[in-house]
Amino acid sequence: MLSAELLASSLVADLHLIPAFIYLEIVGNLEWAIALTIGALIANLFSVGLVYIESSKTHEEY
Repeated sequence: MLSAELLASSLVADLHLIPAFIYLEIVGNLEWAIALTIGALIANLFSVGLVYIESSKTHEEY
């Protein structure tokens, strides 16, 4: 049911981690890398919440 939202939140996490790597390794800006990594962490926490909601809904159906 929530597969599109799970895909979107995973994509958001990837789109935060890739620039974080670029900022850390190429630009050398640690503050921006940490900020982008925190954004990816929040997106992953949101994704875990969606997985929990979806699993509880499917558990109720059985």
